Amino acid sequence: MQSSRFQIGLIATLAMGLGFSVASSEAVGYPSGPAVSTGTNPVISQGGVLPLGGTSTVLTAPADQDIVVTDVVLGVTNATYYCEGSFEVAATVGSELKGQFAVGAPNLEQAQLKNETISLRSGMRVTAGSSLNLEFSHTYRDCGDGYFRLNYTVSGYYAQP
Repeated sequence: MQSSRFQIGLIATLAMGLGFSVASSEAVGYPSGPAVSTGTNPVISQGGVLPLGGTSTVLTAPADQDIVVTDVVLGVTNATYYCEGSFEVAATVGSELKGQFAVGAPNLEQAQLKNETISLRSGMRVTAGSSLNLEFSHTYRDCGDGYFRLNYTVSGYYAQP
């Protein structure tokens, strides 16, 4: 009799242990609401060239979706080997400044051109129906405006407003 009580106790203990180990816990996800739209490819990317002193609408969010910009790549090119300068790129949505980036253009006789890659961990939101604009200006340059251009790529994804 003792062995059967022992076996029953052991089986009950193992069954309870298995039950606790298999029991599911509450699932937690981030973000808590729908973040990415469904039905179409949610990724967006847009590139272009902007002259010094210029402003351009880079992308426009549809009326029913926001765009979250996650990456910006900027590079300044110049038309000659001896021109150099320091530049700023302002990213705005309407009248709201969303980002201000510094970019340089070295003298090509001294250095190679370099792209600036900006990864935005939390993203830069362009609200539904709004446009993201880039403005290319200088803080210093040793040649005229016509010598410099900004090459840019902006990428991100569509999201629910």
